[in-house]
Order: sequence, then C-alpha cells, then structure tokens
Amino acid sequence: MAEATDGWMDDGPRWGVALLNMGGPATTADVQGFLERLLSDPYVTGIPVGGLRRWVARRVAKKRAPLTIPRYQAIGGGSPIRPQTEAQAQALSLALEGLPVAAAMRYSAPSADEAAQKLAAAGATHVVALPLYPQYCRATSETSQLDFKRAAAARGLAVREVRSYPALEGFIEAISENIHAILPHLMNPVVIFSAHGLPERMAKKGDPYPGEIHATVRALAARLPAGVPHKLAFQSRLGPVKWLGPYLDEVVRRVATGGQQDVMVVPISFVSEHIETLHELDVEVRAIAEEAGVRRFVRVPTVQTHPAFIAGLAELASRAIETAQAGGAS
Repeated sequence: MAEATDGWMDDGPRWGVALLNMGGPATTADVQGFLERLLSDPYVTGIPVGGLRRWVARRVAKKRAPLTIPRYQAIGGGSPIRPQTEAQAQALSLALEGLPVAAAMRYSAPSADEAAQKLAAAGATHVVALPLYPQYCRATSETSQLDFKRAAAARGLAVREVRSYPALEGFIEAISENIHAILPHLMNPVVIFSAHGLPERMAKKGDPYPGEIHATVRALAARLPAGVPHKLAFQSRLGPVKWLGPYLDEVVRRVATGGQQDVMVVPISFVSEHIETLHELDVEVRAIAEEAGVRRFVRVPTVQTHPAFIAGLAELASRAIETAQAGGAS
C-alpha cells in the first residue's frame, strides 16, 4: 500500500479520495425530493429530453413517495447509507495513513460538490474517485463519476477514476466471511446471490453490469463449501419494463421445498445497508419465503467496514495513486 506521505508531498500532488455512492433520504421528509433527483437522471431513466425527464420525475416521485415513506418508517425513519458511508470513509482514511477521504452522494447529502469542497479544503489537489458500486453500471458508476468530475473540475481538482472491482480480493473475502459465519447454523441451505436489477434494454445496449455481476458470483461460489447449491437472482425491479432475470421473489418460491430447506440471501451489489436490504430483503422477500414454506430465511449483512473490504479499497486507492504518479501526475 502506498503510504500517505507518498501522495502528500509539498512539491507534488496532494491526494484525497472520494467515495461515490447513491445516497438516500435521511428522513421521511426527504423521500420525495430524493426520488425526484434520482428519476431526473438520464442515466437512470433513459429519457434524453431534459424538460420531459424532469416532468416525469416530478410526477412519478409525487405518486411514489406516499408508497415509499412507510417503508422508510419501518426501518427507522430514513436510510442509514450516509452514516455507514461516512464510517467507511473514516476507516479508509485510517488505512491510508491519514489521507483525506470524503463521501460523495449522487442524489442526497453530502453531494459531490460538498465532497470536492471538503477535499480541497483539506489541501488535496488530486482525488481518487472510488465508487462504492463494486460492479460497473452506467446508471450508478458512470453517472456518479461524471457528477464528481464536474464538481472536482469546478475546484481545480484532478481526478483519477477507479472503474469497478467485481472480484476484488478484499470485497470477496468480506462477503465470504459473512457467509461462513452463518452457514454452519443452517440446514440443507440454498445460497441465493442477490444483485440489484437492470432493465434489459440497458443490458442489450452493452452495459457491462451483467458480466461483472457474474464475475462476483463466480468468485464467491468458488469459496462455498462443496455441495452447497447457489443461484443468482435480481431484485429491485420497478415499472412495467422487462428487467434482468431471474427475479428474486420467483427464485425464492422455486427453491422452497415444503419448509425443509433453509434459504440464505446474499446481497452482492450493495456495500452498505439501505432500503433494498433492510426492507426489500428483510421484510418483503422474507415474507415471500415464509409464505412459500421456507424453513428458515437468513439475509447476510453487507460488508460495510469489514476490515478485508476496507483493505481492498485502500489497495485500489493506493494503486490508482501509484499509477498516476508513475505517469507524472501534476
């Protein structure tokens, strides 16, 4: 790992790290605004015309907010993604021996502008833009990278981008350790790796996300004990369009065997807890599993500040800095 002093010299670039994430509403009062910002992003909706996109976003957000607010109320009144991302930033800063690290959320606070300002105020001249999306997807990774590059350019910060890390050793090790901590307590288990969904039309346009999800699954499956079956499923589909399958709810129903089989669901595209894990998986999918006759339903926690994951992020950031310096970053 590159030491902090390697990237913090008086006569050279001063480095910082921005952790890019989607964000989430801190309170129920923030839900409609969060949805509107999310749905106003052309990388999410695919609607190219700005005026039409914003009109659709306002209408859909207003309609969906009353349906979404009770889900946030059920998990404590807001998303925990900000404090968990900031905890990851603090842990990563320690792993990088004091380099400044800031969280940059795409659709909520702290924004990319706030993160860039924080890093500039800390003295950074160069920033590693490190996504908390392990698998690359235009609707998450690309839009967040572009948003941060815009904010960084406005403050004169040079940006070195980390693209993705679907099979990063530290990421895979952290998930695997979480799996193996629970697996011995299950009877005849089936492991379902659950990834956030993607509309098929985006995949057909060449989005690399499906391939990177499969890379994560292959790496994790290789660490499962012999004889433990596993499947891949996709969650969080929205609207009438066709999404990547198989769908998680349908897979859970199929693997149910009259209450004799335990089901372990492992989220593989999230590195922190939020509505898709705490409510969609823990409440909605759990109810489907119990109704289908699953004997026991278990959801593996996300990696958050697992030491192996933070070490993996530190490796990515250090490698980006070393590569930039070898190429004469200035």
